[in-house]
Amino acid sequence: MITVKGKVVIVTGAGQGIGKGFAEALAQEGAKVVVAEINEENGNNVVKAIKKNGGEALFVKTDVVNYGSVQKMIKDTVDLYGRIDEN
Repeated sequence: MITVKGKVVIVTGAGQGIGKGFAEALAQEGAKVVVAEINEENGNNVVKAIKKNGGEALFVKTDVVNYGSVQKMIKDTVDLYGRIDEN
């Protein structure tokens, strides 16, 4: 069994649907979640919900088909958390 407690994870498309559910579940298990989402309102709402439930999260507006946007997501994540965990 893999534990996510204390791990830094990025969830793309985390503003709704499966991505949102995955981000919230990871946060509930103790992961630091980066909500990578193109829709700012949805992304910020997920971060607020995670924080309200005691989790830790960061929203980064991300368009995964744009290389520069993905680079910014990675930079923002590493700037705040110091790393991105693989598993």
